[in-house]
Amino acid sequence: MENTNNELGFRLAHIGVNATDRAEAEKIAQLLCSVFDFEYKPGKSSVFSGAVMEVMSGNGRGTHGHIGIATVSCEKAEEYLKSKGIGFLEETRKVFPDGTTQAIYLDLEIGGFAVHIVKG
Repeated sequence: MENTNNELGFRLAHIGVNATDRAEAEKIAQLLCSVFDFEYKPGKSSVFSGAVMEVMSGNGRGTHGHIGIATVSCEKAEEYLKSKGIGFLEETRKVFPDGTTQAIYLDLEIGGFAVHIVKG
């Protein structure tokens, strides 16, 4: 399967940085917001600084964190990536009520970051 940007629409969705705990996550996120005038958005397991910087409230996947890559179809992206020899961590699959994949992690790290594809 050939990858074309039109077909899979790969783009950066967000970057997640691991923090040791909630307090550190809030401090990092607030600093990013202060420096770059990002919107501070606290969540259940993380804090967002703007739309693409997520600070995890504790160590998440990946040595340093994770990279979320958006795609128009997780199923088509999986097919394409599998054709390149890349595997997936099935236990990380999240699905929409209609049964299509919302997100799933690849079985590798890039530069110390776990990578997952997300529908979006």
